[in-house]
Amino acid sequence: MTKENCFCQYYNFLTAGAFVIILSMSGILRYHDITYKILGAILKLGVRSVTWTVSELASAVFKNLSKSTFVQIQENDKNAKNEIRRLIYYACNRGYLNDRLQTTQSGAQRLKKLNFQSLEMTQPWDGKWRLVMYDIPENKRNARAQIRRLIKQLGFVQLQQSVWAHPLPCLEQFELIKEANKLEDSLVLIETSRVAGIRKHQGHFEKLYPKIQL
Repeated sequence: MTKENCFCQYYNFLTAGAFVIILSMSGILRYHDITYKILGAILKLGVRSVTWTVSELASAVFKNLSKSTFVQIQENDKNAKNEIRRLIYYACNRGYLNDRLQTTQSGAQRLKKLNFQSLEMTQPWDGKWRLVMYDIPENKRNARAQIRRLIKQLGFVQLQQSVWAHPLPCLEQFELIKEANKLEDSLVLIETSRVAGIRKHQGHFEKLYPKIQL
């Protein structure tokens, strides 16, 4: 598969449905953790010296995740399989996979960062605020529901209607949803060092991250 074909298939495939994954879970695993887990599994399998087709890699990822003690995916769950394929095209478009669907150096670096990442204070705060602003049309209400759920799970604070803020790097989760649902004009993601009125929410984040110094 060429990069051009991968790129085209990626966007054509995304039009087939919303960025939705239906999983039955044993244990507690948050939505963005599931997305990272799938992406990580794709990149791990891509490290092997194997030339994959999209279907082969998706099937291998599906079987790999089905064995997980955290996530049980039903064999006939077409939504879950579609989600895996969408993330394969996403990884290809990002340069994480090459034409043979093998993990690139960039993909290997991304895998190290994933592993599977959640929001934790691993270094001093960088002084930047992450803003999420959205106005999602009704015909993409599934995407809107995903954004709201992720905002709640990550502990954002609301500044205005549909304007939310967080101090830690977390916008890539929203980028996945944005690209998958073609929300270029409906979802705005910003990093900034100055946000009016944010100080009154300082206590909220200090409770979530005791080591943070805002």
